[in-house]
Amino acid sequence: MLFRSNGGNGGPAPTASVAITNSGDATSTLTGSCALSGADAASFAIDSGSPFSVVQGAAAATVTVSCSTAVVAAGLTASLDCTHDGSTAPSPASYPLNCDIAAITPQYNSTPAAGTALPLGQILQGGTNPATSIDIDNDNGDATTTLTGTCTAPAPFIVTGGAFSVVQGAAAATVGLACDATAAPAVYSENLSCTHNGSNIASPVTYAATCEVLAAAASGSQNPADGTALSLVAPPGGSTTTSVAFSEVGGQGVAITDLACTVTGPDFVITSPLAFPATVPAAGTLPVVVTFTDPAVAGPFTDTLNCTYTDGTGAVAVSYPLNGAVRAVVVPTLGWMGYSIMMLGLLLVGFFGMRRKA
Repeated sequence: MLFRSNGGNGGPAPTASVAITNSGDATSTLTGSCALSGADAASFAIDSGSPFSVVQGAAAATVTVSCSTAVVAAGLTASLDCTHDGSTAPSPASYPLNCDIAAITPQYNSTPAAGTALPLGQILQGGTNPATSIDIDNDNGDATTTLTGTCTAPAPFIVTGGAFSVVQGAAAATVGLACDATAAPAVYSENLSCTHNGSNIASPVTYAATCEVLAAAASGSQNPADGTALSLVAPPGGSTTTSVAFSEVGGQGVAITDLACTVTGPDFVITSPLAFPATVPAAGTLPVVVTFTDPAVAGPFTDTLNCTYTDGTGAVAVSYPLNGAVRAVVVPTLGWMGYSIMMLGLLLVGFFGMRRKA
């Protein structure tokens, strides 16, 4: 009889049995009992059926023997020896026993499977960490076993739930993996490595993790649009202003730090900001103010506001034609009533002047 453990060390004890019949004379009764002998007899036990008594023609007596699973062992041997009062076979009748008790072990399984690539994609530096996860189970392990282990990965990868413990048949453990968005801009490739005590696959198992951290960049805009002509009309002897608003609209928390603007002058002057390069704050706006002052000479007056800066698209250059003018002096005119009053006044002046001479 060959015993095999179906649960392994600590599992249910494997059993085997012998059916004993009485083919003797009518009305005869076969009686006897069984015992264990041999080097490993202590690892076996007679569970039932001994002693036995079998009437001729009646149902067989069944002797059941089990093998202990208390310890891991291979090649256990013993003999089941059954003495009897039958006349057709020697007494005792012996049956060799063999038993192997294997260690019960957990098994490592995961979704996605071990060796699968884990691409986390691209992330802007300072953004939200991209993440993924693996589920580790012990569904195929032996009953009552616990799969344990630890998953780790080098920076800039971040592992959550890295230490796991999964009882056979219980819910899977989830191990999270993220890419640290505060890392320096670069392409990163590292292994998520998981050590474990499973018997079905070598430890550690690995998953190829990749991510790319992109440098955050500014994005600029201006109002009015590039190329818009700007007209400035100053009062006689005075000045007037106009402006172009430069904004950072990228939403990545990066300022434009190299805004530079020029005019030829002297009729047109940049009066704000007073120094370049200037900074446009992240998600903010900086107006560039141009002032035109009456030159007290005949026009026309023209110039160009030229500005440059750098954002995530590269170097940006914009220009705005400037046209200056001086408001004309308005000379008041007389209507018919004003003219009549003026003539009456002159007549009166002349009349009184002639009387004074007389």
